[in-house]
Amino acid sequence: MTIATEIAQNIYVVDALDGGIVERTGIYIVKRAKIAIIDTCTSKAVPRILEALDELNIAREAVDYLIVTHVHLDHAGGAGLLLQSLPNATFYVHPKGARHLIDPSRLIDSARSVYGEQFNDLFDPIVPIPQERVVLAEHDSRISMGDADFVFYDTPGHARHHISIYDEATNSMFVGDTTGVNFPVLTKAGYDIVLPSTSPNQYNPDEMEASIAFYESLALDRIFLGHYSKVEPPTHAYEQVRYWTPIFLQRTEQAIAEAPDAPVDRLTELLFADIAEHAAQNGYTGELKQHIASDVIVSSQGLVHYFATRGDR
Repeated sequence: MTIATEIAQNIYVVDALDGGIVERTGIYIVKRAKIAIIDTCTSKAVPRILEALDELNIAREAVDYLIVTHVHLDHAGGAGLLLQSLPNATFYVHPKGARHLIDPSRLIDSARSVYGEQFNDLFDPIVPIPQERVVLAEHDSRISMGDADFVFYDTPGHARHHISIYDEATNSMFVGDTTGVNFPVLTKAGYDIVLPSTSPNQYNPDEMEASIAFYESLALDRIFLGHYSKVEPPTHAYEQVRYWTPIFLQRTEQAIAEAPDAPVDRLTELLFADIAEHAAQNGYTGELKQHIASDVIVSSQGLVHYFATRGDR
């Protein structure tokens, strides 16, 4: 069974099988004169990444770059463990995220507080990255992939430690979570929805819109999402995030007003209802909640946190 699927010129997506879910989280391998891996998911995905390298006839010593779009564990949790198998790879991360992967104790404590006894099954181990292997991916800096470059851009909105990686060779952008989450299982069933990823605790709708406007200004041919794979052309993703963002914000205000003691629960109910209505209007009447539940719940947490702290920003 093929693990690495080519989705653009010398660009392969590897399904991390994140949480056992097919086509939930993508890892990207770019195979040119230089070899790059973008995002790792958790340490549980590392064996799949190594198997994909073998499948693509890429020696582990030949990998030049390991890059993470941001330090959330479903994108960077496996970076330290993977680097142990990539002796010549340089690690690139947003300047605001580097310290959390050099010393991941805060990431570990935070994840343990949220996931409790599930932590080990989901994330363990989270391995520190040696500081000497880390390079800060400064805004508008670049690395060579051979005949063309990768260019790093600071793209907040989902998180302040978020970069996007522009691929000159294909006029494409690896956008992590800044341009939402799509659901291939729903797309294949005829319901093509992309929801904003508003997870805690650094979501900012104005910054997210500015990042999307920046992508638009480049007239990209496609974008590569963290969840999941490519959107080509990318206009649908932009439109979807812009459609849902004001609904998410309005419903958050409503939830806080109606249920001040349990706003996340109320907001989750409201958003489920909105999305179900939208699905029905678009002709989709199949199973919905099981596919979107985790994203809606986490996004509700981030939205409530945003409203609670926006005066401090």
